[in-house]
Amino acid sequence: MNQVELCRAIDAIATCDPETRGYGYADTQYAWHHDAAIEQPRRAFHAWLQLLHRHAADGAVLQVGLDRRGGSHLALLAVAARVVGVDGDGARVEAARRLLGPASSRSVLLAGDPCAAAVAANVRDVLPVCDALLLDGDDGYERLRSAWHRYAGLVREGGLVAIVDRCQADAPAGRPFDRDRFVCDLERDFLLPRGVRFVRHGDAQALHSYVQTAATRAEVRAPALPAGFRADPDPEPLGTEGPFALWSWLGRVVAVPAAAGPLRARVWRQNGYDTVLEAADEAGARRLAGAWTDARPPLAQARSLLQQGAVEAARSTVAAVRARHAWLAAALVPCLEAAPWNRQLLLALGTLWSFGDAPRQGSALLRRALDLDMLDTDLLRTVAAACVHLLRDEAEARALLAAAKQHVRRRKVAAICHEELHGHALWDYPQLLAEVRGVLEVGAHRGEHVAAFARLEFAEQCHVEADPAAFAALERACAAAGSGRAIALRCAVGAAPRLTLDTLVAEGRIDAQRYDLLVVDTGGTELDVLRGATALLRHVDIVCVAVFLEPGRAEAPLPQQIQAFLRDLHGGDGFDLRAFEPSLDGRRGHAIFERKRARGSR
Repeated sequence: MNQVELCRAIDAIATCDPETRGYGYADTQYAWHHDAAIEQPRRAFHAWLQLLHRHAADGAVLQVGLDRRGGSHLALLAVAARVVGVDGDGARVEAARRLLGPASSRSVLLAGDPCAAAVAANVRDVLPVCDALLLDGDDGYERLRSAWHRYAGLVREGGLVAIVDRCQADAPAGRPFDRDRFVCDLERDFLLPRGVRFVRHGDAQALHSYVQTAATRAEVRAPALPAGFRADPDPEPLGTEGPFALWSWLGRVVAVPAAAGPLRARVWRQNGYDTVLEAADEAGARRLAGAWTDARPPLAQARSLLQQGAVEAARSTVAAVRARHAWLAAALVPCLEAAPWNRQLLLALGTLWSFGDAPRQGSALLRRALDLDMLDTDLLRTVAAACVHLLRDEAEARALLAAAKQHVRRRKVAAICHEELHGHALWDYPQLLAEVRGVLEVGAHRGEHVAAFARLEFAEQCHVEADPAAFAALERACAAAGSGRAIALRCAVGAAPRLTLDTLVAEGRIDAQRYDLLVVDTGGTELDVLRGATALLRHVDIVCVAVFLEPGRAEAPLPQQIQAFLRDLHGGDGFDLRAFEPSLDGRRGHAIFERKRARGSR
């Protein structure tokens, strides 16, 4: 598996089901996928997986700490022959087992605290020696220190050890930079004296890795704690209050659903709990948990009434909750600050504020809850009703509905690109296709993409092909697309004085205003085609061009020539290179260019 194949395999995992399996991307071209709790930074993870492929391809990997959706575990299985994962969250382990599918025979998942001696012994029984270790679990310095001590010695000489560090991008409460501190201390006190140092992949969200040597493997021991270091205590159980379990932790009392098991800071920060309530002491936490249990059903009823247009009934319902628990809204504010993407907190506080003294702020919180799942049509109608009835802002309601429609469109385009469209750079960038209304394809050959463009619901398709044998198949593909969406033109276009795209526009055979995507793949004459389309290109937003890295024909342009032409077009206000995807053999590829400025801003 070469670098390109590996990247595509990992991206396929990340995007095949982004709400369930994909691990989410911090720095990515997949802008259509929003995730408030990102699992791995894309470029950093790709870089480390490529390093893993070089050092331990088809080997065994130990993953300490699973992500919520199992995507990183599947990604490791794309490189390794066997992956053993261990996590203290039993529900997370079970979810990962359900998601593995055909890969389950090469995976072993263990539930239990990775820092516990008994769990570590079970891991060693399953995997006495491994080719790589990925530590991605709790953020506490002492727990990371303990996990490294227990498992780093299992990595063979020449294998990899990696530590995921997202604390600079998502600093936990209490101790913000424990993972970064541990990496620095480990490098200074253990690795550098043995001639080894960390390699950092990524920026704020990073993976730190080093290659195991004979010295580091033989002498693995827990590094000394820094002077004056005080370990974070484990959460202390305080009993239950209704459906909540109460825990004392870092000077606060935290209530989470009792069914969720022990309080885990990582699950909290990743929005993994249905509800998280915080208070300064146990009495306050019990009072808040009781009020929440009482208030949640009527607040949900108020949103339902608002959605139906029964504004006064909804207002009365919320007023009754406020009368019983006048302090509740103020108490929920610090809870939301600690868990800013907790959907139930957003809904509750948004409802209280919407019918109180801050309707605009309340509607904004409801909108944030909707942003977490734009496919929630119930909540969409509620937020739109809040805009109309509470804010008296019909324009905002229309904008909201348009945004939701656009989101649904993007999700649909992304799904189609993954399911059906492969082997072309465009299918790796679904967010660029979501706004496309029409496509003009020059060098359509036998119409291989016609059906896919039809599935993407492009209102207009025009396919140009000069080869008579291929054109017959192209016509059949256009006819099969139905609804008259796709037309085929048999002609060869290039630069003047030959027949050009601009000539076809002038003759009325092509309506330039119908096409905002131009695809050119003509076997070496791409630059000529573009030079004959300067007028047409004023109406185009995206250009996808085949380029040749090892030209088979003397006249085939260099990729840099195509880039320079499109960049300098229209007085330097042309197109910027957005992406380049080489073919698997490295001889050719596709370059995607995007208009520098929206046509409406010109």
